[in-house]
Amino acid sequence: MTPFPDYPTPADEEERLRSLERTLLLDTESDADLDRITTLASETLDTPIALISLVDRERQWFLSRVGLEASQTPRSMAFCAHAITQCSTLVVPDALDDPRFNTNPLVVSEPKIRFYAGAQLRPQDGQALGTLCVIDRAPRQFSPRQLHWLQLFSEQVSREIELRQRLARCPITGFFRRSAFEMLCQKEFERAWASLMEPTRAPMPLLSITTVWPKSRTTAFNSGAENQLGKSSLELSGWRGSFTEMGVCKSRPLQLIV
Repeated sequence: MTPFPDYPTPADEEERLRSLERTLLLDTESDADLDRITTLASETLDTPIALISLVDRERQWFLSRVGLEASQTPRSMAFCAHAITQCSTLVVPDALDDPRFNTNPLVVSEPKIRFYAGAQLRPQDGQALGTLCVIDRAPRQFSPRQLHWLQLFSEQVSREIELRQRLARCPITGFFRRSAFEMLCQKEFERAWASLMEPTRAPMPLLSITTVWPKSRTTAFNSGAENQLGKSSLELSGWRGSFTEMGVCKSRPLQLIV
């Protein structure tokens, strides 16, 4: 149990995490274009620290950073985990006066955060993936003009994220390129298997099919798929046939990875 208040979780957290995964940006190399934006934010707003923070399931990971050595922190410590649930830019004039943060290790020890301002990153699908934030080691206030500049910087980062998402897709079909597609499929399987460990939630039905139209063969599935299709694991394993024979239709929605 953390010695400081827990962070709020968005109501659509699973969809938000899917959107974050589909950016394909987590754990990537530094990007000179994004680094220029964080440097401009730091210098324009006169703060020693500026970050592009992506809020993952258990951590915040810094896509770009100025004035901070760490590449990530636990989500439980992240100011940005609070910022993504706000209706507007989150401003903390003095973290020591804020009960959400005054016992946070990032406040009481290095980097000794006192001031924080974070504007959400919302690419085209509208999900709050993280923030562009600026941090100071002394209490302060931002003027409306400074908040406007921070918002403009965050919008520019959001557009850069959209551009990188487009580059990950085939320009003709609009589908993800093969390596990206396989990685996202693996993430969905991990999410489906994890759902089996939650007794209060029915497993997300997930089925992997290798297909050479019109015949197909199942290559992986979970218990949610068994229940929804009314077929046993023995029947599903290595099954060959058409989608119609399989019982997959619009009235019984099933997540397929083809």
